[in-house]
Amino acid sequence: MSWGRFWYCEHVRQCRGAIAQLRRVSQREEVKYVTIRGDDLPSQKTTHAWLAQLGFPNPDSVVFCRSFFQKIAQVMREPGEHVIIDDRHAQLVEALQEVKEQAGDDPRYQRMIEGARRRLTIVAFGAAALAEQDLSPGVRTVALPSWDQFDECCGALLREAIERGA
Repeated sequence: MSWGRFWYCEHVRQCRGAIAQLRRVSQREEVKYVTIRGDDLPSQKTTHAWLAQLGFPNPDSVVFCRSFFQKIAQVMREPGEHVIIDDRHAQLVEALQEVKEQAGDDPRYQRMIEGARRRLTIVAFGAAALAEQDLSPGVRTVALPSWDQFDECCGALLREAIERGA
């Protein structure tokens, strides 16, 4: 997700409040889902149908990835700022570390790292607090214990996007 472009989400299963919050966000921002699932047609159809059946906004706007590394790469290819809400945020941090380790002098990886530092926010769903290992240096990370606490934890992100758009 980007407050301003896209919202990428993962594992928003039947979490209490997820549908209502994402519907609310979709009134201002485009909501997209990025998931690590099979990219075969039956898996895609099942995912789209599940999102639609439960009433999630934009159920056809799903990006299928094979790894957390690919997830980060897919998100960072899109222009604008991005917010990823994920209950597996530790794996996202590990993927960012993997990018840094592989970067060397490769300008593509360097751009991805710099882009993540400037344009990415990770929302750690299910985390009451963040430990040092939950953080990637330079990448904003926010704890979101439950969907009931969305406004308290993520409201500032929405306000920033509104202010930038004004």
